[in-house]
Amino acid sequence: MKIRQSSNLICLLLCGAFLFCGCQDSGPTAPPKAGKTGDKNQSVQNHQTTAEADKDITSRIQSAPTEPQEAANTKTPSPLDEAAEELRQQQPEIAPKPEPVAPADIHELLQPLVDSNWIRLNPAFEVWFDKENLQVIVGGRISLREGLLEMFACPRDTKEHESVISTVSDAKTVHTGLLATGAIPGIPGYWTEESGVVTAEGCTCEVTVVWQDPEQENSRQEVNAKQMVVDLRTKETLQHDWVFAGSRWWQDPQDPSYREYQADSGDMICVSNFPSAMLDLNVESSSSNSSLAFGANPETVPPLGQPVLVFIKPNIKTNPAPEKIAAAIKQRDDYEAKMRAALEARIKEMEKRDAEWEAKESQERKDAGSDENAKDDGDNSGDG
Repeated sequence: MKIRQSSNLICLLLCGAFLFCGCQDSGPTAPPKAGKTGDKNQSVQNHQTTAEADKDITSRIQSAPTEPQEAANTKTPSPLDEAAEELRQQQPEIAPKPEPVAPADIHELLQPLVDSNWIRLNPAFEVWFDKENLQVIVGGRISLREGLLEMFACPRDTKEHESVISTVSDAKTVHTGLLATGAIPGIPGYWTEESGVVTAEGCTCEVTVVWQDPEQENSRQEVNAKQMVVDLRTKETLQHDWVFAGSRWWQDPQDPSYREYQADSGDMICVSNFPSAMLDLNVESSSSNSSLAFGANPETVPPLGQPVLVFIKPNIKTNPAPEKIAAAIKQRDDYEAKMRAALEARIKEMEKRDAEWEAKESQERKDAGSDENAKDDGDNSGDG
C-alpha cells in the first residue's frame, strides 16, 4: 500500500514539473497572443493587396525599436548562419532599377541647364535650336550603363535596351534642327553583294552629354559622347566620328500622302550601321548581334534614369558636295531596285513552279481515278 502511494506521489510531482516548464518556455515559435495586433495582421493577410501589405510591413519595420533585444545579443550564431553571412557578403550589390522619369519631370529637372535664348522646336518634345552656336540640343535620360550597343541615343520607347540615352523627342525634329544649322545630310551606310558595306557619308557632328545633380549646386558635368562608348575590340573609347547621314523617308505605296521618317523607329544616333540612321559612324560597324563592336562605358555614363542634355554640333565645313551625295543615293537606289527586281522574279519563278507542281499532282490524281473506274467497269462486266 505504501509503495502504491509513493508511486502516485512521484507521478503527480513529475506531471506538475512538466506543466510548470511548459508554461515558462514560450520560445520563438510560440504563437502570438490574441488581441488587436493579431486581428490587424490577420486582416492584412486576408484583405490587403501585395503592395499594401509591403507598405504595412515597411511601416512596421521602420516603427520598430532600434535597440537590439537582449536575446539577440546573447544568441551564438551557428556555423550555418556564419556560412550564410559570408556568402551574402560575397554577393555583389545590385542597384535598384530606376523608376521611369515622366517627360514632365524631365522638363523640370532640365530647366537649370536650358538657356533662355534657345528656340524650342516642338512644345511636345525636349528639343531646342541654339542659333548662336549653331547646334541642336535634345533632352532625355540614361537608359543603359553597361552592355552591348547598337545606338547611342534613340527616341523614347524604341530601343532603350541597346542605347545609352532615351530622348524625349523624335528623330525627324532633331533632323530639322540640324538642317537649320546649315548641315547637309548625306547617306547612311548600307550593304551590297558586290562591295560589302558602303560606309555612311555626311557632315561630321560633335556629340556632347551634359547633366547635373539637382540636389547640388554647381554640379554641372560635361562629357564627350565618344567617352561613353567602348570599342570592344581595342578596349579603347570610340575613335570614329558621327556623320549626319539623314536617314530616309518611307512612303506608303497605297497612300502616297503618308510618309514615315525611318529613324523615328529608334535609329537616331547609331554605333552600328543601319540604312535608316540619322547619325551614323563613318566606319563599318556590324548590326549583327553576334558581331556588335561597341559597348557602354560605365566609368563615364551617369546613373540610370539621370536626365541629360545631348548637344549635337555639326561641323558645316565638312559638308559633302551635293552632287556627290546625289550620285551616292542614285547608286544605292539603283542597287535596291535591282535587288527588288531580282526578288520579284524569284517569287514569280517559285509561284510558277508551285502552279506546275499542283497541276501535275491534280492530273495524276485524275488519271488514278480514271484507272480505278476502268478497273471497276471491267470487274462488273466479267460478273455479268
